[in-house]
Amino acid sequence: MYPSQNLTRRSLLAGTASLSMSALCQKALGPATAAPQPPAPIIDVHHHYLPPFYTERIMPWLVSTKASSSDPIVRWTAQKDTAELDKANISTAILSISSPGVDSPGFDFGPEKEMAPLARRCNEFAAELSKTSKGRYLFFTALPMPNIDASLKEVAYGYDNLGATGVGLMTNYRGLYLGDKSFTPLFEELNRRKAVVFIHPTDAPCCRDLIPDVPTPSTEYAVDTGRTITSLLWSGTLSKYSNIRFIFSHGGGMLPTIHSRITRGIEKFRPELMSRVPEGPIAALAKIYVDTATVANNPAFAALQAWAKPNQILYGSDYPWSTPLFGVEGLTSLGIPRDTLKMIYHDNTAALIGRA
Repeated sequence: MYPSQNLTRRSLLAGTASLSMSALCQKALGPATAAPQPPAPIIDVHHHYLPPFYTERIMPWLVSTKASSSDPIVRWTAQKDTAELDKANISTAILSISSPGVDSPGFDFGPEKEMAPLARRCNEFAAELSKTSKGRYLFFTALPMPNIDASLKEVAYGYDNLGATGVGLMTNYRGLYLGDKSFTPLFEELNRRKAVVFIHPTDAPCCRDLIPDVPTPSTEYAVDTGRTITSLLWSGTLSKYSNIRFIFSHGGGMLPTIHSRITRGIEKFRPELMSRVPEGPIAALAKIYVDTATVANNPAFAALQAWAKPNQILYGSDYPWSTPLFGVEGLTSLGIPRDTLKMIYHDNTAALIGRA
């Protein structure tokens, strides 16, 4: 089990660190005032919401970390959220619950009976926000994983009753990665529904607090995203459930820098796994999508472009841990051709979710 205070502290520190790193990157890159205006409209596929009851649920742990009232996780409101969208000329944001997802007080993964009601309440909040905003907000259904039965009920409720755009998952659940066979019933249903599945990283039980004083998400979120992509690939999940459209956060984490190791490397050293991926690992990975949160800078985006095709890349801000405007200014400062930028900002996501 996860130590409750430590995980919440890490979540808070991760948010603070993200904002600090964003500010440092912005200073290093210089002002983006000379960058071309982004093509409009923009769809933000990686946009978190923090309902008041969700914040209240984790407040004791925020207080224990001496969180101030200015911290993003404390001060989120729909009004401030919408104001941030306006600043960045974003027409639509797809809401999701961030790490550690919907769980019990303290996020210690128990008791499970408290997870489904919280997931339902979050989803109904997001659906109401979508309704009152006249579609400016869409949402990914939060699931009470790893409870498969409860999650299947929430998938149905999200799609059939609330009008969800897709489903949100974490990279691992209690150390089980998404290719684990225990998740088969969920992926069968998501495949049947031709679901869009947004996957956000979270802590792995193996690898918390490995580096003293450094928040776990600063390094491990990118690694955990690579782990779960590898799990989905070599379990055969990406191939078997080909109707599912997977979106991975933060440019696919470490995937762009290790893709040859998990494709050609596995082909060479574990050739018996090839039968699980009949189209080949490179073709299987060509079907996934990644967002631009935290990679809207020259070194990271260069690595991403060297691996991914333009039609695999979607704009994501990671609000409120970063701002939509920072992400937009970052991308528009990179010299990306305008037609490609329009694909990233709007066209790729619009085609994925069936929205003009």
